[in-house]
Amino acid sequence: MKVAEPERIGDGIGSYIVYKVIAKTNMPEYKAPEMDVSRRFTDFFNLQKMLQTTNPGVIVPPCPPKDAVQKGKSLFKSDQGADDAFTEKRAKALQRFLKRVVAHPELINDPLLHQFLETDEKMPAPKKDLLAFIKIPPVEVDEWFDDKTRELSVLDNQLKKLHAAAQLLCEGRKDLSHHTDRFSKSFAALAQVEEMKQLTSAMHRLADVEAKVQRLHANQARRDMFDFSEIIFDYISLVGSCKVALVQRGGKLKASQEADTNMTKKQEIEQKLKGAPATKPEKLTEATNNVQDAERKAKEALASYVEIARRVKQELERFDVLKIRDFTHTCIQYVKEIMNMEQLIIKEWEAFLPEAKAIKV
Repeated sequence: MKVAEPERIGDGIGSYIVYKVIAKTNMPEYKAPEMDVSRRFTDFFNLQKMLQTTNPGVIVPPCPPKDAVQKGKSLFKSDQGADDAFTEKRAKALQRFLKRVVAHPELINDPLLHQFLETDEKMPAPKKDLLAFIKIPPVEVDEWFDDKTRELSVLDNQLKKLHAAAQLLCEGRKDLSHHTDRFSKSFAALAQVEEMKQLTSAMHRLADVEAKVQRLHANQARRDMFDFSEIIFDYISLVGSCKVALVQRGGKLKASQEADTNMTKKQEIEQKLKGAPATKPEKLTEATNNVQDAERKAKEALASYVEIARRVKQELERFDVLKIRDFTHTCIQYVKEIMNMEQLIIKEWEAFLPEAKAIKV
């Protein structure tokens, strides 16, 4: 799965970016082993929202959020460099989104995903906000879900703090790269006015080393963002998807509790009518039918709740496993990248040190 070749279509306020989505599969459910379609960001966004709507209880991987401020800047090309960086960042995030979707055992064969990958049809938009259908929360009946809700809230707060720190780390390394570049150029300029040839040569060599160190820091700053900071941000959004699944379960629980309440009321009415000597037969028959209908609806609502509760619990357990796997991989990869960068820097300075020591005054 690859999202590549972002291309701006049109100019000004009516312009938009399309991304090429390239996918390969050996699954017989798909029409072809290789697929190649062009999609706008809105298609990705609507795919994610529709998957949440049509798969209640499933933790649907997050699509990167809309960014109205950056979109406005890119439309009027106020900063082309920032626009290119934003587009690259979004393309990588969209690719991670699709990779997580196709890795999900229930979503891989969803008709919406087939439509997205196999056709150029515009993806349908959801009709309503998923979080809007619960005004009063249900009475929690399962301690496991109560604990899990609190755990997710704590995780969400800690991830946001970590992401803020990671962003500062990325910016700090960018600043270090920028200042190292300035130092390298200034030192090279100073070497130009030095009269002692041996010292001039050594100063130019030092400036060259600093330039190489600057490039290493710049490359690491990019890796810090894409391989570390962005993964943390993905998991903040994934926690949001977990909360959506919990809300969907809460909606089913609320519906079950309301169905039980309605059934109890209907049963009470029937009992009152049975105890009243002047009750007309047709009234009692109607009340009995209402009870049977309410009992049927309560049974269906309970079955629907039990099913989504089972699914959400399974999804949250899967989330925990993937979280541990992803963070372990991310941390190990980050340590390896830092070690490799530091070793390359040391190698450059070790190569320069004998030249510096050889200078004789």
